[in-house]
Formats: sequence, C-alpha cells, structure tokens
Amino acid sequence: MRHLLFIGVIAMISVMTVSAQMTEQTLESDGILRDYLLYIPESYTGDDPVPLVFVLHGGGGDASGMVKLTRGRFNELSEAHHFIVVYPEGVDKHWNDGRTGDIRNASHADDVGYISALIDDLSAHYNIDSNKIFSTGISNGGLMSYRLACELSDRIAGIAPVAANLSVDLSEICKPDNTTDIFMILGTDDRLMPYDGGNIEVLGIERGIILSGDETLKFWTDNFYCTDEFSTVEYPNTAPLDGTHITEVRYDVCNDDTRVNFMTIHGGGHTWAGGDSYLSRLIIGKTSRDIDASDVIWEFFSTK
Repeated sequence: MRHLLFIGVIAMISVMTVSAQMTEQTLESDGILRDYLLYIPESYTGDDPVPLVFVLHGGGGDASGMVKLTRGRFNELSEAHHFIVVYPEGVDKHWNDGRTGDIRNASHADDVGYISALIDDLSAHYNIDSNKIFSTGISNGGLMSYRLACELSDRIAGIAPVAANLSVDLSEICKPDNTTDIFMILGTDDRLMPYDGGNIEVLGIERGIILSGDETLKFWTDNFYCTDEFSTVEYPNTAPLDGTHITEVRYDVCNDDTRVNFMTIHGGGHTWAGGDSYLSRLIIGKTSRDIDASDVIWEFFSTK
C-alpha cells in the first residue's frame, strides 16, 4: 500500500509491510472502524503478562509510515524484550490531541476513547500487564500522547512525546487523576514545532499554539510535585558529522515515584533520532545519529 505520509503535515512515501508477527487489525470505536497494526513477538506465549506500547504517527501519517520512520526498531525491541507493540491510526490521518479553534485537518474523533477501547480489546485477547501500558509518538502523535497522560492517566503508565511540546489548549484543561512518567524529546532547531514555543505553522498556516520545552517541563514537574532536585546527562557525541549533540535533565523525586525527563537534541529538527530521514534536511532539519530514540524510549518505559 503506497500513500503520502505527513509528519507534522510533511510528506514522505512509505510502503506497508506485514509479517507473521505484525498483522493489520480493525476495531470499531464510537461507531467508526479504526485500523491499526499489531506486532506480537515470536516469544509471546500468554503465560506471563507483558507490557503494551502504543506508537502514534504524526499528522497526515498512518501506522505503516510510523513503522518506516522508526525503521521497525520497536518490533526488534519487542522481540528482544517481550512486549507487544500497536500502531493505531487516527481518523483521516490525524489525532484529536486537544488543540481547539480553526485548526486545519484537526480531528474531532474520540481518540482517548479509541485508545481505551484498544486497551480493553487487546487485554481481552492477550495477557497485558495493566501497570505497563505506554504511549509514544511524533508531532501530532506526541501531542496525542500528552492528551492520554491528561485524560487516561489511570491506564497509561508513561508517555514519550517526540517533536511535540504541550499545546496551550490542552495545558488549560489537563488535570490528570494519576501521575504518569513523562519523557520529552525535542530538537532545538525544529521549524514545525518550535522549541521555544509559539505558533505551530506549516506553509504559512497556523495549527495551534504550544508551550516552550521548558514550560512543558515545568507543567509536568509542577503537576506531579517534583522537587527542584534533578540530574543532567550528557550523551556521547558518537556521530559528530550529524551536527547534533544531546543533553537530558531528569527529575526523579516526584509524587508516586514518577519521573519527568526532558531530552534536548541540540541542532535537531522535526525528526526521530536514529530514524528514517524522510525529507530533505532543508525542510525538516537534522536527524541525530547519536542515539536511536526508540531504544532510549523503551529503556525509559522498561524501568517503570
């Protein structure tokens, strides 16, 4: 299946790939048939509960495009570490991430209900560890992961938004009942999702207003009553020619042993570190090769 994929409304070509472990599935939610890809590791027996990881595409994208963007790395990690991966699809290739107003291509679907229904359905068929359900995603998918932390915190144990700051609209209504581990990954040179906040603008079209990275971090550390105590990690610059380097701040002293981490990819663009460079650097910016975002995200989730 060949189609046009948008990450933050940016296009690239991808091809659907399925295997014995990855299958195309459909679930009816709120009267709408919703598609998703499901990856079950070969090692799965059903004897022991396993984690569940949602991987959400960007605006205009789809499930197969997200597999391509991440180079199938979550599937490889699934095999190595025994968890189930699901790649859901938004209605008309967009997620209802909480932005309001006149947002072009904004979805009005009940996507929180859809993800919750997926959890119910998958839990009915597989031995899912209800305490280890996670969500990650890029751009619109990252914004949707924030919404899950706001409105589905009784089921989502951790999120890892990539190239996505918290939107102002969502920040004004987000009142999570429970704490959720947060791992933000942002590039300082992201032209679509500005690191310093402001308007999301694509081809001159405004698509909502976001907080800065620092304001997004403060939102979560305040909500989860983190202390001022944090640690800083400097990642080895293993790929100096890519024009990026990475630092991370970690707040580990929060309510309910919650963690709030903020990874900054200095020089990074609207990209997935270690992933597919889906368009010219002139359009999306630099892709860091110092890490694979999928690896560090799973490491964060797995230590929950």
